[in-house]
Amino acid sequence: MKLWTSYSAYFKMLSAAEVGRLTMAMIDYKSSGEEPELSGNERFVWPAIQQDIDEAQRSAEAYKKKQAENGAKGGRPRKPTAFSENPKNPSLFSETQKSQGKRTKDYGQRTKDNTEANASTSEPPDESLRQNIQRVVEAWNGIAGIAKIERINSGSKRYQCLKARLDEYGVDKVLAAIEKVKTSDFLLGKNRKGWAIVFDWFVLPNNFPKVLEGNYDNRGGDSDGTDSRPDSRKSKWENLPGIIDL
Repeated sequence: MKLWTSYSAYFKMLSAAEVGRLTMAMIDYKSSGEEPELSGNERFVWPAIQQDIDEAQRSAEAYKKKQAENGAKGGRPRKPTAFSENPKNPSLFSETQKSQGKRTKDYGQRTKDNTEANASTSEPPDESLRQNIQRVVEAWNGIAGIAKIERINSGSKRYQCLKARLDEYGVDKVLAAIEKVKTSDFLLGKNRKGWAIVFDWFVLPNNFPKVLEGNYDNRGGDSDGTDSRPDSRKSKWENLPGIIDL
């Protein structure tokens, strides 16, 4: 089981007892696969950590399966080279020369087809996504009192989660949810434990709709720092998204 250095951002929000319970939950979940029953603030960060454990397990299983398949075939097959059969009579190279002209022609046709297909758009296919991500980053970093977004690397878990929310809800809904964060005392850290929302938590599939639907909007009791979320939080599974796919 890996303990990523990025977890320090989560642990800083928790008491020593909560960090201990969270760590034991990670160990038990990795060993048995059973869902932990968490009751403290550690339950807020458990979904992100659970996803890391699940993804690491899937990657390890996929790697073992691939290795087993290669082993059954006698190992990874060697790639043919231009002169692998006979350096004096390179038949593969000769065949390559024969087919080179046809491939060049085919490539030219594909290039022409792609150019015609994209002629109606003035921007590359992913330009709209980049612009939407930039809008989200700017809106999030405009919220005072919470951790800012330093970067979103393409292919990272953060990028994949945000892209999934944009695909599912659209950029306007994501920006609307950020506006709700901006006005939620609880999410901004005005609660008994001082817990404040972070972007990685915000874009998780089971957390995002709760923010968007107003589960963390201000209600009674905010002025004294009490927890103002709906009564559903009293369940032992409150805000625990469970296994997700990032």
